[in-house]
Amino acid sequence: MPIVVLPETRALRKENDPCKPVPITLPRPAGLQRDARGETPEEAERVFNALADNGSVTMPFQETFWARRFGMCTDRFGIPWMVNCAKPPEAMSGLVRGSA
Repeated sequence: MPIVVLPETRALRKENDPCKPVPITLPRPAGLQRDARGETPEEAERVFNALADNGSVTMPFQETFWARRFGMCTDRFGIPWMVNCAKPPEAMSGLVRGSA
């Protein structure tokens, strides 16, 4: 019988086990940042908002010098995320030293 982690309760139980789930404490992720990318700013913003819902925003979703939109958040399960919608390569050419 496989063991299942229930993120909404952070409890372990055996699948189809009639017994009450056993609560466990899961450590917060350390040194890990998940990455999500969107093809369009609208798609990336939708992903960012869904991840930040009931979580916390570390860096607001906004334009940066390397991205059409970028933001950082932690989801409701404590997983940190970076959401990026990159600028096209031709938009980046002026940022490289010595480029025309």
